Amino acid sequence: MKNNTSAPETKPDGGNGRHWPSVSLLILNWNGKKLLQQHLPSFLDLNYPDFQVVIADNGSTDGSVAFVQAQFPQFTLIPHGQNLGFSPGMNAAMRQLDSDVIVLLNNDVSVRPNWLRALVKPMLDDPAVGVTGCKLLYPDGRTLQHAGASLSYPLAFSQHDYRQEPDEGQADEQRDVPYVTGAAIAIHRRIIDAIGLLDEIFAPIYYEEVDYCYRARAAGFRVVYAPEAVGLHHESFTMRQMGGWHIFALQKNRLRFVLRHYTAAQFLDDYVPAEIKRIQDGLTAAELYSLRRALLAIKLTLPDIMR
Repeated sequence: MKNNTSAPETKPDGGNGRHWPSVSLLILNWNGKKLLQQHLPSFLDLNYPDFQVVIADNGSTDGSVAFVQAQFPQFTLIPHGQNLGFSPGMNAAMRQLDSDVIVLLNNDVSVRPNWLRALVKPMLDDPAVGVTGCKLLYPDGRTLQHAGASLSYPLAFSQHDYRQEPDEGQADEQRDVPYVTGAAIAIHRRIIDAIGLLDEIFAPIYYEEVDYCYRARAAGFRVVYAPEAVGLHHESFTMRQMGGWHIFALQKNRLRFVLRHYTAAQFLDDYVPAEIKRIQDGLTAAELYSLRRALLAIKLTLPDIMR
């Protein structure tokens, strides 16, 4: 797909002639017209020499498609016609893109002008870097939301580094991390060629980016947190749209991740006793109900998971 949104051509890094790869910024949207109105303008100010903005719309009914067509005709629109979920919606759009780097974005993320250069730079410095993530702040612009992440062992719950801490420089070091959030994740073409796209078994949401980063690292690539790439993420708005079913989706895909990435010994000797203790220590009624539903869903899809 031809790039149709680009910043003015400049010589980056003081004119040393460094070749910056082409980038597609892929924003997945579902009934997020108000979010697009708020956040899309920030992508017009990026000082990157070769990029396009692509909106993949998951069957919105709030006028999102018409809004993008009218207000941002320079952006590429891919209407799916139905709500595919995160990984299927992203994959369907990624199959139509040929950029060197694809950045997957939530529709409630806005960025600073130097964000894309800082996000891509680690990939130029070391070809082994296949995935990068950025520093995400809460809407107040002062509180850290994401600066790389890891999973607790053996229960595999997400742990975002420095979450809800004031941004006072503690997250300003570039480093390798177990994974970066799918709210804003850059993937180099060499990774896609090596391990493919997102695994759609994690639809509709949760753990698809965790799985992807773990697969990338298992294939010998680095996953890097780039602190100079800074964005704002209005996560609370997205969570309000999800409703209570997100607890079920979280439990289901956490279990799927464990079954996909743990050895039999890790599962039986570490995970199962820890999960039993977690249940015995007391879960809310909603958590217990969601866990039972998740276990049933896992049982029904176990053949696909094992493949």
